[in-house]
Amino acid sequence: MIKEELRNVALFIDFENFGADKEINFRADNLLDMIDLPREARIIMKRAYADWGRFPKFKQQMLENSIELIEMPSHGKRGKNGADMKLTVDALETALMKEYVDAFVIVSGDSDYTSLISKLREYDKYVIVVGHSKSTSKLLAGYCDEIIYYASLTESEVEVSDLNTAYKYLTSAIKALLNEGAETTGSGVKSRIKQVRPGFSESEYGFAQWRGFLRQAAADKVVDLSHASDGDVLVSLPRQEKKEEGEQLPNLSISRDFLAQLCKAIKESEHEGRSMFSRINDRLLKHDPAFSPTRFGISKTQGFSGLMRRLSEEGYVQIYRKDQTYSAAITEKMQRLTTQS
Repeated sequence: MIKEELRNVALFIDFENFGADKEINFRADNLLDMIDLPREARIIMKRAYADWGRFPKFKQQMLENSIELIEMPSHGKRGKNGADMKLTVDALETALMKEYVDAFVIVSGDSDYTSLISKLREYDKYVIVVGHSKSTSKLLAGYCDEIIYYASLTESEVEVSDLNTAYKYLTSAIKALLNEGAETTGSGVKSRIKQVRPGFSESEYGFAQWRGFLRQAAADKVVDLSHASDGDVLVSLPRQEKKEEGEQLPNLSISRDFLAQLCKAIKESEHEGRSMFSRINDRLLKHDPAFSPTRFGISKTQGFSGLMRRLSEEGYVQIYRKDQTYSAAITEKMQRLTTQS
């Protein structure tokens, strides 16, 4: 399950774990605002588990935000109430009985939920964990799809990670997608970052939502933003960087041998089912491990997609897009040149 496909979300709050921290000025509306979901997604189930007699000041705001209060009376000398066990059972029952729920938000930093999260992901559910930055178990980051630190958004004095580090992740993800010929939408870029760094969260850098992080990156001239047709945003490297690295398309000096090898690579990719840029590039590298678009004057930033775009303008290939990836087809001009004796 990928985040862009999410439609129905279930929210489960272990308030005994999450709300017991007196250092946190908890607000239910803040919690809901910080869960960055696709535009079409909706939270259809909201439950909070606690001995609510211990947290009377939070009950009203929970109800005002349509969060169902699950009463778990304390028992025993240590005040145990089994909220974690009840939450786990309810979440698994939801996953099994309500297949239309495709994402779960678990609000707790307790490492005891690693088994639940693992099982939910086995059921192909997208799992977001929300916890306190100081108390959330580091184990959870490797199990869930996304982790959000509530403290990063609500505490007045919070240690925010170095924003330049996040910008490095951002630009690396954009360049990787460009080299694969994939579209660099905002959601796609974030998914790419999380493939490499599962524990990444914009909240760690002081942002409530991913769009806010991207807008700050644009303001700092790290990226350029433009609107996509589906309501998402397109994220690109800034014009200044492109110009410095060769925004103007170079004059290509393409040998017939290279065109023949490229033609072969495209045909082999088509035979495998899809002539995506990434597959064509892999085929060329298999034939020549030293292959690089830079030998044709293409910048590292533009990568393989820049070379294919230039070849398209020269009439050697035809580029088309399907399912947010770019593919190539051989033109008559290229076919003619590569078959001449």
